Amino acid sequence: MRRAFCRPLLSVVVSAGVLSCGLGRDSTAPSSRPLSRCIETADITFCMAVGDSVDAGYQQAFHDWAVGYLGISTPRRLRYYKYLDNSHMRELTGQPYDSWADVLQYAVHSVERQQGHEAVHVYSFVIGWPSDFFAEGIAVALHRNPSTGDEVPIFGAPVHTLCRGWLAGGSIYPLRDIVANEGFGRRRPTQAYAQAGSFTQFLIAEFGLETLKSLFRAVNDFDSTNTILTAFESVYGIPLTEAENRWHAFLRSPDAPIAPEESR
Repeated sequence: MRRAFCRPLLSVVVSAGVLSCGLGRDSTAPSSRPLSRCIETADITFCMAVGDSVDAGYQQAFHDWAVGYLGISTPRRLRYYKYLDNSHMRELTGQPYDSWADVLQYAVHSVERQQGHEAVHVYSFVIGWPSDFFAEGIAVALHRNPSTGDEVPIFGAPVHTLCRGWLAGGSIYPLRDIVANEGFGRRRPTQAYAQAGSFTQFLIAEFGLETLKSLFRAVNDFDSTNTILTAFESVYGIPLTEAENRWHAFLRSPDAPIAPEESR
């Protein structure tokens, strides 16, 4: 079953089936604060309440960067639904999140004026639909400021910095425990998301984006741990444990954090 990505205070996942089974309402449903004001850029349609605003320049620039970096053709215009706050989003959609991506509808829903993370979910869905670890990993890894190329930190710090601390303290999660959805969903989201983003950034820099895209096509959402481990070794030519050891070695090094652009 395909899924929509969501973010309350951080990103979590809910089933897209919930949205299609009538539990959520369309963003154009009657409301005292309808999303009746719409503006457009070259590739994005923004809908918001009267008096609300978005950072359309940032979002279009991020779109241009992300689509170009991923090397994809977008199937249609991105729709960006901007809400005043969480209660407004709940009123119109039935969803209690800060931000979420409805990948089946090619849409981002957010209380924020700009949103890179959820947009990456929409774009990467064009490539393939892997387990949550890799889907969230690429969204974290590619959430960047399009004007500078700098990583947008999550949870207050760059993901490599967070993971270096957990590794040094002996509390980093073994990747085999979180690469499948069941294990990923059971761990502390702050750490699981950061590890996914850090490892995905490392994979892009070490092996290239095209190899990661091949993995996205080889791994399906809800695959078991063993299936993912087999697919990873087939695509990368090394076991996940070896890639994990290399990632740990990088985290222990004094090198500056790796940005996706460095692999191009």
